[in-house]
Amino acid sequence: MAHGRTVVGVNGKKVGPGEIVKVPKDEVELLTKLGFLADGDVIEKPQTGPHISVASGPTVRIA
Repeated sequence: MAHGRTVVGVNGKKVGPGEIVKVPKDEVELLTKLGFLADGDVIEKPQTGPHISVASGPTVRIA
């Protein structure tokens, strides 16, 4: 599984990043194109960009 992705395998269980998942053969190409599956030999580089946390979002205060 690719970093930050989750897929439901053929056994009906959720599989998270870094784990191995079994999916139907006809779905492998699409899931790889969409970035859900990563080849085990590929080293993923961390994505650059803004890092958003809950604390940086809008807040609501009740008076």
